[in-house]
Amino acid sequence: MAPTVSEPIDSTECKKWVALVLQSELLLTDLADQCPLYLACRV
Repeated sequence: MAPTVSEPIDSTECKKWVALVLQSELLLTDLADQCPLYLACRV
């Protein structure tokens, strides 16, 4: 069976990495009392 375009997104390993990145960003936001993305964009 040929791979589809959405197959990498549907993989469990990819979902784990996306969840880890989001959780890390939320943890950094809590520790710094300001969103690191806002600091990077100077908002």
